[in-house]
Amino acid sequence: MMIKSEHETIVHILVHMFQFILLSFGIVMGNFLSPDSITVSYVVLLIAAPLLFTSQALYCNIVTGISIILYIITAYLHQTPEVFKLNLIDVIPYGIISMIITVFFMSIKFQRFIYRNENSMLQYSNYEKTITDMIRQSAAEDDAGEILKNLLQFIGENSKSDRAYIFEQNSDGDFDNTYEWCSPGILAQISTLQNLSSDYINSTWMKMFKKSRTISISDIRNYRTTNEDIYNFLQSRKVRSLVAVAITIDGKIIGFYGVDNPPKESLQYLSELFKLVEFEFSMMIRLRNRTAAIEDGAIHDQLTGCKNRKALDWAYNKKYDPRKSFTIIECDLNGLKAVNDLQGHDAGDKFICGCADTFCEVFGKSHVYRLGGDEFAIILTERTKEEVDDLMAQCTIKIGERSTLGYVFVEQMDIPFEELMHQADMEMYRQKDIFYQTRKRYREVK
Repeated sequence: MMIKSEHETIVHILVHMFQFILLSFGIVMGNFLSPDSITVSYVVLLIAAPLLFTSQALYCNIVTGISIILYIITAYLHQTPEVFKLNLIDVIPYGIISMIITVFFMSIKFQRFIYRNENSMLQYSNYEKTITDMIRQSAAEDDAGEILKNLLQFIGENSKSDRAYIFEQNSDGDFDNTYEWCSPGILAQISTLQNLSSDYINSTWMKMFKKSRTISISDIRNYRTTNEDIYNFLQSRKVRSLVAVAITIDGKIIGFYGVDNPPKESLQYLSELFKLVEFEFSMMIRLRNRTAAIEDGAIHDQLTGCKNRKALDWAYNKKYDPRKSFTIIECDLNGLKAVNDLQGHDAGDKFICGCADTFCEVFGKSHVYRLGGDEFAIILTERTKEEVDDLMAQCTIKIGERSTLGYVFVEQMDIPFEELMHQADMEMYRQKDIFYQTRKRYREVK
């Protein structure tokens, strides 16, 4: 008995040392290798580690708690306040979830021990191995979108399915196939599965997900008479069987992920496995959305919603085809000072937003940049001079005297962007001088 106890102690020490090494890897990745980014690797490992080490929930939770404290300390010392605050919001709740998962999986192991079910033991062992391999592949990436792609590839290959995919609800309420993996020889379908009607999804798939988180179809022919819409949809895409699981965020189903045509003998196994890893998909989608929102906010002007000066990095870094035409239109608002002085800054903000809306309506929002208080720039590529002149004429009519525009057009971008920007600026000021010379009422508030 003493020998057995000593062996168990050594095993416990080694197991939890390995767990702590894994969590330390996430701390290093997040705080030393990429301190300016949202820490995805640490959160993945924080949530996933309990799935590997649940023989002693108390020990696991102690190790998890220590790692969270170390993470917070190192993050506070190495991350910017903005990134630290966002990571803290993720780490604390996910740390609590990690501890709950530890206790939950420990209870599963006790059940397995009590009933002595050899088949359950083997299946659970397979779950652990599969999840371990998924974690290993996930931790290799620090981008949530790439992690989702890797997870789909792993699931698709290991389940021997034809296709693995994720569907998500878009801003219009419809559903898009956002990620897809296909086995060799299988035709990709992602391009044809965009903007699926919410009425169809809600009346079919979502209706089934509300009854059960998992949909397992062993043979679509069973739906030929019971649900003709689902049968026709799947049959037209050569789907014979599938397993799909709802993705839930904040209690709301925002989409689902699944596989097409897995072997029939693995349907039950996949159904149970998918339930266990659903949290990782929802967590990665949440982190991806948060990262995208941060990145989007960094390159957009908060007042007008147009892009800001930082969003011009692509032009300064020459990320364009120099053989194609390039147009820079500089815009300066007229009379903004008078509006601010006489009507207040709220009216001035509305004036700026009204002009920005006009620029976006004519040139397209993706081409409009707010450079400063009353300065805008429009960048157009691959347009003919006739097209640019036509757009300028439209804008001049719609903007009226609220703004002065000057532009430069080149057939090929054979000069630095900064120089072309300067030329457009000079042209705008030339037009501005003409404007003030002919309109006395603006000269007093110039």
